[in-house]
Amino acid sequence: MKIKKLIRYSSVKDHFFSYLYSIIIAVPILMPFFFTFISSFKKTSQIYKFPPEFIFKPTLENYEYVLKTANLIKNLANSALIAVTSSLITMTFAILAAYAISRYKMRKISAGILVARIIPSTCFMIPLYFVFSRMGLLDTYTVMIIMHMMFSIPTTVYICTNFIDDLPYEIEEAAFVDGATKQHTFFKIVLPLCSPALITSSTLSFLGSWNNFQLSLIFGQAKTKTLPVALYGFMSSDAVRWGRLLAAAMIIMVPAILLTMVLQKYIISGLSAGSIKG
Repeated sequence: MKIKKLIRYSSVKDHFFSYLYSIIIAVPILMPFFFTFISSFKKTSQIYKFPPEFIFKPTLENYEYVLKTANLIKNLANSALIAVTSSLITMTFAILAAYAISRYKMRKISAGILVARIIPSTCFMIPLYFVFSRMGLLDTYTVMIIMHMMFSIPTTVYICTNFIDDLPYEIEEAAFVDGATKQHTFFKIVLPLCSPALITSSTLSFLGSWNNFQLSLIFGQAKTKTLPVALYGFMSSDAVRWGRLLAAAMIIMVPAILLTMVLQKYIISGLSAGSIKG
């Protein structure tokens, strides 16, 4: 009886400290989001108050302004188009490259792709800016999608390669014995098994494109302006329109947060692939 009570006490104690550690870690991370959320419903005079007010009459003026007057809907559509298109094309090229690298043991190419991602982005941006400028392609969706793909493909290839490395090759050999071609085996067997890595890679690619500020600022202008660049427009040398800025920030964050929450199970399994060998 005493042993059961001791085990129960130990279990409760472990759960208590687990919840306590989780709260300690979560509070510093969630506080900025919480402050942004409540401040987006405040007037400017209320935002500047210290200590901040947690009980107030909320207003939708900031959201009405950024959605109607600031033309944020167009910027939202630009961000979605560029992020979705670049992610889909990235996945198409990356999974094919990852399969070839994994099955044909092309480790030098894999290392080269990863090194290309480590090199500072400005080393590519400056010469590419002059190239696209001479071609008259600046502020076009084509250039924006290409640039976002360039920075997504290396990471995507790396994740997918590690995942395919863990897939037993015997599965493909069994399909070959049954008369399946390499193409049929890839699309019908390997590709479905790689769904966690594909979901992880596409999510990271989408979020990287959705939140990217530098590429959109340099290669995009009025026609292809995305949400992060539009967010910067609420800041000026005279003043910062905090209410409108925070409302626009919430509009940017909510899709990313919802996507991550829905796909978190696949993201964890995809990122952990290849971490355990043997």
